[in-house]
Amino acid sequence: MQPTPSITASAPTGGRRLAIPPPPTRRPLAPGEQPAAPEPQGPLAAAPDCVTITPWIDPVVDESGHDPRSSYVERFWLSTLGPTATWLLRRLVDGFDEHPDGYILDLAVTAQSLGLTYSRGQSSPFAKAFHRCVMFGLAHHCSTGYVVRRRVPDVARRHLLRMPDELRLAHEAWLAESATCPAGVSALDTG
Repeated sequence: MQPTPSITASAPTGGRRLAIPPPPTRRPLAPGEQPAAPEPQGPLAAAPDCVTITPWIDPVVDESGHDPRSSYVERFWLSTLGPTATWLLRRLVDGFDEHPDGYILDLAVTAQSLGLTYSRGQSSPFAKAFHRCVMFGLAHHCSTGYVVRRRVPDVARRHLLRMPDELRLAHEAWLAESATCPAGVSALDTG
């Protein structure tokens, strides 16, 4: 068996290069074969070295949502999602630019590129960042890794209520502005 060559993709800052292995080989299920059951505590609980990242297809959010790398996400999702999970989500979506059908993510390399150490189990900051993406509906577990949203919805009202008044007012202004834009796109979506 030959080793799989790595493919590099640009990191979102500093022009550094991040090694992203090519997407996995896909095969159809054999007659009568059942898909693997999801792991109850997520793929990082079993501590693999790599997980598969595939896009979450959601026609409604894909049409009206926001790119995770946009100013909207930085301004309004950051206080809810947290900085580590926000950067992780951005990094995961970056991979779809080069591999739209999905790719294998090296966990240790990704953690290190975010300034974190990778340790096995669910208690590390890196694993907690994945958990936050799942908890807020931006990713979900599958048997081999994660399915990740390519675009994210508007921040939910329950999260807006926890934000400072200034940020809530800014979000209301953003909603009013986006309602008047011809394509429903604000300057905050072009990040």
